[in-house]
This record gives sequence, C-alpha cells and structure tokens, in this order.
Amino acid sequence: MHSFIEYVRRNIMFVVILTAIILVTAGLVIYQMVLAAPTQGDTQEPADTPQSVEPGSSETAIVGFSGRMSSDDVIVLSWEIDTGDQNVISSALYYEDETKGDIWIADVTNHTSYQLSQDAYQFGGGENTFKIICTLENDEQISARTTVNIIQLEDVSLEQEATDEGIRLYLHYFSTPGASIDVPILSFYGNGAADFTVHYENTQRSEENGQVQTTVSYLLRDDGAPAGDYRFTLTFRFLQLNQSYEYTVRYEKQEETAPVEDPEVTEDEQPAEENHG
Repeated sequence: MHSFIEYVRRNIMFVVILTAIILVTAGLVIYQMVLAAPTQGDTQEPADTPQSVEPGSSETAIVGFSGRMSSDDVIVLSWEIDTGDQNVISSALYYEDETKGDIWIADVTNHTSYQLSQDAYQFGGGENTFKIICTLENDEQISARTTVNIIQLEDVSLEQEATDEGIRLYLHYFSTPGASIDVPILSFYGNGAADFTVHYENTQRSEENGQVQTTVSYLLRDDGAPAGDYRFTLTFRFLQLNQSYEYTVRYEKQEETAPVEDPEVTEDEQPAEENHG
C-alpha cells in the first residue's frame, strides 16, 4: 500500500489525466444510454418490421388521355398507362355515340397512341368523345375519356357578281359554333389569268339554327385585261382543314368606249323664239 501511494505521488499528473479520461468516458456512456431508453408511452417497432401499404395507394391508371386534329385531317389520340399493383391485360378504343352508345374502334393493347382518318370515319362536326377501356389482371376495368373538336364545313357554295372592276366573288359556308377557321386561300387559272389579280376583301359571320354562316368575299380585278371572254377555274384552299373546293366561272369584259359628249350650242345656234304676235 505504501509503495502504491509513493507511485501516485511520483506520477501525479499521469494519474490525474487518466482519471479525467475515465470519468469523461463513463459520462458519455451514461448519456447515450439515457437517450436510447424509451420514454413512457412511446412505442417503437423493430427495425426489420416492414411498413404496411395502404390499399389503392399504387393503383393502375390511364394518364393524359387527349386528342387533337392534325393538319392532314387526321385525329390523333394519345395516352399513357401508369402501371401500379395491377398489370393491364387488354385495352380497347371506343367512340361514344349519343344514340348507339359505345362503338368499338380498335384493340390498342400494345399502343399509347392511335390515329383516325376523318376521311374514312366521317365523324360529325363539333365535339366528339372517345373512350379507352383497360382490363386489369384482376378482371377490373379502368377507363378515360377525351373530346376532339372536329371542324366540318357544310353547304359550301360560290356566288359571283360582275362589277366595273372585274368579278366579285362570295364564298358561303356553314360550320359548327366555336370553330376558328382561317380565311381560305384563293388561286385561279385560265385563259388570260396573268392579266387578273385577286384581292381579299372581308369576312362576315352570323349564327343561324345553331350553326355559323360565313361569307368570305374576294375581288378578281381585270385592270390589265383586254376585252374578251374569260373562263377561270377557282380553288379555295382551307389549309387548316386540309380541304379545298373548286369552281368554274365565266367573265366577259366589254370593250371600253369613250363617252359621247353633247355638242356645244353657241348663242348663234339658239333656236329662234316663235313670234305669236
């Protein structure tokens, strides 16, 4: 015992440092044990316990089903399938008819887009509704709808009127309300066409019986044309709709004659007054 005390006296600094290290280490261990101890009322699941998933949180769905008319008069439908906890077994595309109900169009199981030619299907003008129905592996079905506004012209006709400047042309047609239709481009060919020029004048619209009646007027000027008979083929192109309409018109330009002036009457040539005296 005496030798231990002597050892401590000779190595006092070492003993102090060692004691401090031991105390700090013990304090840290106790602090960690306090933090790790659960408080009253707390519940903690083991780390290897899997978390439960709420039913329906990973449902299969049809995403972004939409449609549009392309510039070449084709309806383009597109969509995506968000695959969740059920795989899609089959998918079918339908057209919703107000009187006939759902009309099957095509099997689109392996597609995310589909194109329909308006020339082939002849859908009516206005809003047209399409539906896609997907059957899942558990025999349940999911569906989505989209509408496409199809612009359709009806009763297209041409009226012409001879004027002092040439030929005034009126193109008449009916369309569905809400449809934005660009002014058709007019081109023409025929004998003496190089001596004529075409000028757009105006567009007038009015609503009648649930349809919009439009009249577009043009002037075919004959400023550089000599007198004679002319026959032209006119083509009105609706570039937006990929549609065109063709007509034939005839025009006769009369020979221009100088106006005949009345001869001047001088005072000497005034008729004599009758003398009734």
